[in-house]
Amino acid sequence: MEKCEGNSTLKKASINQFLNFFRHSMFGQRRHVVIAAFVLFGIAYGNAGISVYPTEIFVVSPNRSAPLTISNPTDSVIEVWVSFGHGYPVAFDSGKVSMSRSDTAGIGDLTASKWLRVYPQRFTLGAQGAQVIRVFGTPPPGLASGEYWARVVVSSKPKNARIAVTRNNQTKLMMELVSQTTVPYHFRAGVISSSVVVKQARASMEDGYLRLRVDLRRAGNAAFWGRINYKLLSSSGKVVRMKDYRVVAYKEMSYSVLDTLPSVYEGPYSVELIIDNVHPSVAAQYRISSEPFRQRIPVTVP
Repeated sequence: MEKCEGNSTLKKASINQFLNFFRHSMFGQRRHVVIAAFVLFGIAYGNAGISVYPTEIFVVSPNRSAPLTISNPTDSVIEVWVSFGHGYPVAFDSGKVSMSRSDTAGIGDLTASKWLRVYPQRFTLGAQGAQVIRVFGTPPPGLASGEYWARVVVSSKPKNARIAVTRNNQTKLMMELVSQTTVPYHFRAGVISSSVVVKQARASMEDGYLRLRVDLRRAGNAAFWGRINYKLLSSSGKVVRMKDYRVVAYKEMSYSVLDTLPSVYEGPYSVELIIDNVHPSVAAQYRISSEPFRQRIPVTVP
């Protein structure tokens, strides 16, 4: 899963917010309600209920299927079911990354969600149990070259576990908590290409921090999976700081970096920026060849 790459856990605050809301919104008569609260929406790296591997799926035609292992690390029995949707990470002007997700594809998107199937689609996992499922693609004839996207949505809930809420002995609420993990799926047909075009790269140094902002867009007909590598160089060319960041661009994307710097002297420096196709979650056989982007940005420590 592209972590809008990261692990997510259900916090007590989230549960309390649900409970408080329903306590104050359902009164006046006795009711019994079962509510499915979908509390996790993210790039699949696992959650408190299940773990999923691999975290990204790449299928290259003429192959049609891929395995997915779903594990239950808990001591409870859970129910699991799998569905499909469409979505990809997007970034706001603030640099915050979020997941754009819907049941249907946007204009110009190539989607695989309509012709994907999974077996088994629904099952029960015992404590510490695991299940291998297979995701099958049945693309229509004459599929044009390109990368077709989908999200494999793995939902889970404790078996026969509900949270009861009462208020003044009048309202009874049975709430069912459902966790979701999504795995990005990519089906590649025909000739594939992918690279990035950097629209703007800015860097500054102040108050002991390096601020780096990179605005880019994907070029080609497949999503770009790679990394941003930066080196902070002194005026003599000595490497003062070096770091890698994962980058995934389905369309346009912005990355903001705020990095604590070691003690440095005042004066001129430069940031050497390299963006290549080496993403640690993508196996070498699925990396799409592209020329690395390179740029050097002058900065000054005031």
